[in-house]
Amino acid sequence: MGKTIRNAGQRARFRLLLGAAIATSLGGAPAQDLAAPLTQPVKMHIRLYDYAHVPSKVLVKAEGQTGIIFRQAGVEVTWENSVPPKDPSQAKPTSPRPPDAASVDLRIVTHFESISGALRHHSMGFAVPPDTASISLEWVEKLASLGVAEEYQVLGAAMTHEIGHLFLGPNSHSSVGIMRAGWKETT
Repeated sequence: MGKTIRNAGQRARFRLLLGAAIATSLGGAPAQDLAAPLTQPVKMHIRLYDYAHVPSKVLVKAEGQTGIIFRQAGVEVTWENSVPPKDPSQAKPTSPRPPDAASVDLRIVTHFESISGALRHHSMGFAVPPDTASISLEWVEKLASLGVAEEYQVLGAAMTHEIGHLFLGPNSHSSVGIMRAGWKETT
C-alpha cells in the first residue's frame, strides 16, 4: 500500500497548512511568516474516541503507523485515548488541548449508516473541518481481508488520510500515496 505522502510538494503544503492552523489557533501569539520555512517542529495532538472497541494491539500499532507517516511529513504526533461517551456529541476532553499543537478529534466507529448523497456507501472515513475525523472499522476490516495489508496498517493509513483532509481540504486527493481517493487491492 502507498503509505507515505510521496510528493515533496504535498508534504510541504501539509506541513505549511498545519503550521498555519497552529499559529492561528494560538490567538495573540505572532504567526510565523508563511513564506518562510518552518523553524520549529510542527505538532499535532490527536484525541481518539474508539466506539468500535478496536483490539488494543491493533490500535497501538495503527497509532504507530500514523505517527510514522506524519513524521515523514515533518509532523510530530501525540495521542490521547479518551473513553467515548454514549452520545458522541457529548465528548468532552479529559485534558486541555496543548497550546502549541493542532488538535484533532478522531472517532473510530463500527460502521457508517447510509447518508444519501453525503457519504459514499464504501467510504472508509470522512473529515469534518475544522478538527473532527471518523473512520469505519467495517471498511478497514474489509480492505484488510483482501490481504493487501494488515488491519493496523489499513487503519493507520485511513486515520492519516482523513486527518490529512482536515488540513489539506476536501479536494486534496492524489493519484498515488496516502491521499489516494479509492483504495482497492492495488493501492
